[in-house]
Amino acid sequence: MKQIMNARMPEGAPIRKHLLKMISYFNELEVFGADINGETQVDIILQSLPESLNQLKLNYSMNSIAYSLSELMNALQVAEGIFKGQGSVHTVEKGSSSHGKPKGVLGNQKTE
Repeated sequence: MKQIMNARMPEGAPIRKHLLKMISYFNELEVFGADINGETQVDIILQSLPESLNQLKLNYSMNSIAYSLSELMNALQVAEGIFKGQGSVHTVEKGSSSHGKPKGVLGNQKTE
């Protein structure tokens, strides 16, 4: 349990690798008889993520999204792809007609 509570994903580290490590910790605890529900597992994993993913964590909290561990992994891998493609999801071009969409991203297509 101590490993889970102290786990922190370093900035720029692969999300998949971190999530698989966290899931293995939960599986170990289950073998020893611990019962941590899925929602709590997702909350613990979200707390272990770096600040660059704060927008995703805020979205999860504000919209009461219920992720399974596999859904969380998919959402985080999508976010990771956005970050790698653009550097920051929060950058909005001033005076842009994109209506709050991140600069350079329209759906999954990158614009110039």
